[in-house]
Amino acid sequence: MAYDVNNAYRITERLAFPRLIGSEGEIRARQIVAEEFKKAGYEDVILEKFKTSFYNWIFIRFVFVLLGIFIMVIGFSFFFNHWITLALIAIFTLFFIKSLAVGNATEIKLFKNDQKNFETENIYTKLKSQEGKATVVFMGHWDSKSQTFPSSLRIILIILAVFGALI
Repeated sequence: MAYDVNNAYRITERLAFPRLIGSEGEIRARQIVAEEFKKAGYEDVILEKFKTSFYNWIFIRFVFVLLGIFIMVIGFSFFFNHWITLALIAIFTLFFIKSLAVGNATEIKLFKNDQKNFETENIYTKLKSQEGKATVVFMGHWDSKSQTFPSSLRIILIILAVFGALI
């Protein structure tokens, strides 16, 4: 199957809408992806359902707020007592390492309240090699990420954090 720029653009146009996991947009995007596989001639389109959640992302958001506060406390403690500062740095390091372990986990953690979990699907198909020598896998990420704050506000917050850390 040859690559067609116009077809790729048409598919991209069809998927140009918010697709946050658990939303109507994500369900519509799953249908479009499955349809496009079938239009491309793949008959055996596999839809693999699984549950997911934003557990790790919500945890990390709160952790980074706490870490930011903790860094400021360390900065102020330096003016009072160097030993307290060293103890706080040790505690901060342990807390940060534990937080990174949760944030980098590949395991999907679900909420106990099932209403906060989302059912989604991996969509893929297989193309047999004509010579049987290799297997090629094409992957893509078709859902979109939600942002709590607008990009401009996030940029301002990052700049303030960087300059605040330098002071």
